Amino acid sequence: MSPPPQAAAPVVVGINGFGFGDANGRNHVDDIGRKLAAAIDAIRQQAGLPATPVNYIPLEGGDGIHRDRLRRHMQDFAGDPAGGLILFGYSDGATTLYVEFREGRVRQALGDARLTFVAFIDLVRLHMPSLGVNIDPDHKAPLVDEQLIRAGKVYYQNHDFWKGHAGVGALPAQEIHGVGHLDIIASPLLRQDLIDSASAAYRAFLGLA
Repeated sequence: MSPPPQAAAPVVVGINGFGFGDANGRNHVDDIGRKLAAAIDAIRQQAGLPATPVNYIPLEGGDGIHRDRLRRHMQDFAGDPAGGLILFGYSDGATTLYVEFREGRVRQALGDARLTFVAFIDLVRLHMPSLGVNIDPDHKAPLVDEQLIRAGKVYYQNHDFWKGHAGVGALPAQEIHGVGHLDIIASPLLRQDLIDSASAAYRAFLGLA
Protein backbone atom coordinates (compact mmCIF):
# COMPACT_ATOMS: atom_id res chain seq x y z
CA MET A 1 0.00 0.00 0.00
CA SER A 2 1.39 3.39 -0.98
CA PRO A 3 1.74 6.09 1.67
CA PRO A 4 -0.81 8.91 1.56
CA PRO A 5 0.07 12.06 -0.44
CA GLN A 6 0.60 13.99 2.80
CA ALA A 7 3.19 11.47 4.01
CA ALA A 8 6.14 13.05 5.77
CA ALA A 9 9.51 13.01 4.06
CA PRO A 10 11.71 10.08 5.07
CA VAL A 11 14.62 10.37 7.44
CA VAL A 12 18.12 9.33 6.34
CA VAL A 13 20.57 8.47 9.14
CA GLY A 14 24.31 8.05 8.45
CA ILE A 15 26.56 6.66 11.19
CA ASN A 16 30.32 7.14 10.91
CA GLY A 17 33.11 5.00 12.33
CA PHE A 18 35.65 5.39 15.12
CA GLY A 19 38.70 7.62 14.82
CA PHE A 20 39.84 11.19 14.41
CA GLY A 21 39.98 13.42 11.38
CA ASP A 22 39.34 11.55 8.14
CA ALA A 23 39.82 8.15 9.82
CA ASN A 24 36.20 7.98 10.98
CA GLY A 25 34.79 8.65 7.50
CA ARG A 26 32.56 11.46 8.77
CA ASN A 27 32.96 13.69 5.71
CA HIS A 28 32.35 10.83 3.29
CA VAL A 29 29.37 9.51 5.25
CA ASP A 30 27.83 12.98 5.32
CA ASP A 31 28.42 13.46 1.60
CA ILE A 32 26.65 10.17 0.85
CA GLY A 33 23.82 11.10 3.21
CA ARG A 34 23.26 14.50 1.60
CA LYS A 35 23.33 13.09 -1.93
CA LEU A 36 20.98 10.29 -0.97
CA ALA A 37 18.60 12.79 0.62
CA ALA A 38 18.68 14.84 -2.60
CA ALA A 39 17.96 11.74 -4.71
CA ILE A 40 14.98 10.83 -2.52
CA ASP A 41 13.72 14.40 -2.61
CA ALA A 42 13.75 14.19 -6.43
CA ILE A 43 11.76 10.93 -6.28
CA ARG A 44 9.17 12.59 -4.04
CA GLN A 45 8.83 15.51 -6.42
CA GLN A 46 8.35 13.15 -9.37
CA ALA A 47 5.67 11.31 -7.38
CA GLY A 48 3.84 14.57 -6.65
CA LEU A 49 4.47 14.38 -2.92
CA PRO A 50 4.86 17.54 -0.80
CA ALA A 51 8.13 19.41 -1.19
CA THR A 52 9.27 18.64 2.35
CA PRO A 53 13.08 18.45 2.54
CA VAL A 54 14.39 15.01 3.36
CA ASN A 55 15.99 15.08 6.80
CA TYR A 56 19.59 13.81 6.87
CA ILE A 57 20.86 13.08 10.40
CA PRO A 58 24.54 12.32 11.13
CA LEU A 59 25.31 10.13 14.15
CA GLU A 60 28.57 9.02 15.76
CA GLY A 61 29.33 5.30 15.64
CA GLY A 62 32.53 5.11 17.67
CA ASP A 63 31.80 2.74 20.59
CA GLY A 64 28.10 3.18 19.85
CA ILE A 65 27.87 6.50 21.68
CA HIS A 66 24.75 7.61 19.78
CA ARG A 67 22.74 4.42 20.18
CA ASP A 68 20.08 6.18 22.25
CA ARG A 69 19.59 8.79 19.54
CA LEU A 70 19.37 6.07 16.90
CA ARG A 71 16.63 4.35 18.90
CA ARG A 72 14.69 7.61 19.23
CA HIS A 73 14.74 8.09 15.47
CA MET A 74 13.48 4.54 14.98
CA GLN A 75 10.72 5.10 17.53
CA ASP A 76 9.73 8.37 15.82
CA PHE A 77 9.57 6.50 12.50
CA ALA A 78 7.44 3.75 14.04
CA GLY A 79 4.95 6.46 15.06
CA ASP A 80 4.65 7.59 11.42
CA PRO A 81 5.91 4.72 9.25
CA ALA A 82 4.49 6.32 6.11
CA GLY A 83 7.51 8.62 6.07
CA GLY A 84 10.20 5.97 5.59
CA LEU A 85 13.54 5.50 7.36
CA ILE A 86 16.90 4.73 5.74
CA LEU A 87 19.92 3.78 7.86
CA PHE A 88 23.51 3.25 6.81
CA GLY A 89 26.64 2.80 8.90
CA TYR A 90 30.34 2.64 8.15
CA SER A 91 32.87 0.66 10.22
CA ASP A 92 31.90 1.09 13.90
CA GLY A 93 28.72 2.73 12.64
CA ALA A 94 27.86 -0.54 10.90
CA THR A 95 28.74 -2.38 14.11
CA THR A 96 26.39 -0.12 16.05
CA LEU A 97 23.55 -1.01 13.65
CA TYR A 98 24.44 -4.69 13.85
CA VAL A 99 24.42 -4.67 17.66
CA GLU A 100 21.04 -2.95 17.75
CA PHE A 101 19.61 -5.78 15.65
CA ARG A 102 21.46 -8.44 17.63
CA GLU A 103 20.11 -7.21 20.95
CA GLY A 104 16.53 -6.91 19.69
CA ARG A 105 16.56 -3.12 20.09
CA VAL A 106 15.46 -2.54 16.49
CA ARG A 107 12.40 -4.76 16.91
CA GLN A 108 11.64 -3.10 20.23
CA ALA A 109 11.82 0.38 18.68
CA LEU A 110 9.97 -0.39 15.45
CA GLY A 111 7.12 -2.58 16.62
CA ASP A 112 5.29 -3.57 13.43
CA ALA A 113 7.05 -1.01 11.22
CA ARG A 114 9.77 -1.96 8.74
CA LEU A 115 12.87 0.02 7.82
CA THR A 116 12.88 1.22 4.22
CA PHE A 117 16.56 0.43 3.60
CA VAL A 118 19.61 -0.50 5.66
CA ALA A 119 23.27 -0.65 4.55
CA PHE A 120 26.24 -2.04 6.46
CA ILE A 121 29.54 -0.67 5.09
CA ASP A 122 32.65 -2.67 6.03
CA LEU A 123 31.44 -4.18 9.26
CA VAL A 124 34.99 -4.97 10.36
CA ARG A 125 34.98 -4.69 14.14
CA LEU A 126 32.87 -7.24 15.92
CA HIS A 127 35.06 -6.89 19.00
CA MET A 128 33.68 -3.87 20.84
CA PRO A 129 33.90 -4.47 24.61
CA SER A 130 31.91 -1.36 25.49
CA LEU A 131 28.94 -2.89 23.67
CA GLY A 132 29.55 -6.41 24.88
CA VAL A 133 30.44 -7.61 21.38
CA ASN A 134 33.18 -10.18 21.00
CA ILE A 135 32.66 -12.35 17.92
CA ASP A 136 35.35 -14.08 15.91
CA PRO A 137 35.49 -12.07 12.65
CA ASP A 138 36.35 -15.24 10.73
CA HIS A 139 32.84 -16.54 11.42
CA LYS A 140 29.58 -15.19 10.14
CA ALA A 141 27.69 -12.82 12.37
CA PRO A 142 24.35 -14.00 13.74
CA LEU A 143 21.42 -13.24 11.48
CA VAL A 144 20.03 -9.75 11.36
CA ASP A 145 16.26 -9.74 11.89
CA GLU A 146 15.49 -9.27 8.22
CA GLN A 147 11.73 -9.20 8.75
CA LEU A 148 12.31 -5.63 9.93
CA ILE A 149 13.99 -4.56 6.67
CA ARG A 150 12.22 -3.89 3.37
CA ALA A 151 15.56 -3.82 1.57
CA GLY A 152 19.22 -3.83 2.60
CA LYS A 153 22.78 -4.45 1.48
CA VAL A 154 26.23 -5.21 2.86
CA TYR A 155 29.37 -3.68 1.34
CA TYR A 156 32.82 -4.97 2.27
CA GLN A 157 36.49 -4.94 1.29
CA ASN A 158 38.77 -7.94 1.39
CA HIS A 159 42.00 -6.15 0.60
CA ASP A 160 44.02 -5.57 3.75
CA PHE A 161 44.63 -7.07 7.18
CA TRP A 162 41.44 -5.58 8.56
CA LYS A 163 39.14 -7.48 6.24
CA GLY A 164 35.51 -6.56 5.81
CA HIS A 165 32.79 -8.75 7.25
CA ALA A 166 30.10 -9.82 4.78
CA GLY A 167 28.08 -12.25 6.88
CA VAL A 168 25.12 -10.16 8.01
CA GLY A 169 22.28 -12.59 7.54
CA ALA A 170 21.12 -13.22 4.00
CA LEU A 171 21.29 -9.60 2.91
CA PRO A 172 22.89 -9.10 -0.53
CA ALA A 173 26.64 -8.55 -0.13
CA GLN A 174 28.97 -6.80 -2.55
CA GLU A 175 32.75 -6.74 -2.35
CA ILE A 176 34.31 -3.42 -3.34
CA HIS A 177 37.58 -4.38 -5.01
CA GLY A 178 40.86 -2.52 -4.82
CA VAL A 179 40.19 -0.65 -1.59
CA GLY A 180 41.06 -1.02 2.09
CA HIS A 181 39.03 -0.19 5.15
CA LEU A 182 39.88 3.51 5.28
CA ASP A 183 39.07 4.21 1.64
CA ILE A 184 36.08 1.98 0.95
CA ILE A 185 33.80 4.76 2.15
CA ALA A 186 35.28 7.04 -0.55
CA SER A 187 34.74 4.50 -3.34
CA PRO A 188 32.63 5.97 -6.18
CA LEU A 189 31.27 2.49 -6.87
CA LEU A 190 30.06 2.07 -3.30
CA ARG A 191 28.59 5.55 -3.17
CA GLN A 192 26.64 5.19 -6.40
CA ASP A 193 25.44 1.68 -5.65
CA LEU A 194 24.26 2.63 -2.17
CA ILE A 195 22.38 5.68 -3.45
CA ASP A 196 20.86 3.70 -6.33
CA SER A 197 19.88 0.77 -4.08
CA ALA A 198 18.35 2.99 -1.40
CA SER A 199 16.52 5.04 -4.05
CA ALA A 200 15.09 1.86 -5.60
CA ALA A 201 13.96 0.71 -2.17
CA TYR A 202 12.25 4.04 -1.56
CA ARG A 203 10.52 3.88 -4.95
CA ALA A 204 9.25 0.42 -4.03
CA PHE A 205 8.13 1.78 -0.66
CA LEU A 206 6.06 4.42 -2.47
CA GLY A 207 4.65 1.80 -4.82
CA LEU A 208 6.43 3.30 -7.83
CA ALA A 209 8.49 0.19 -8.71
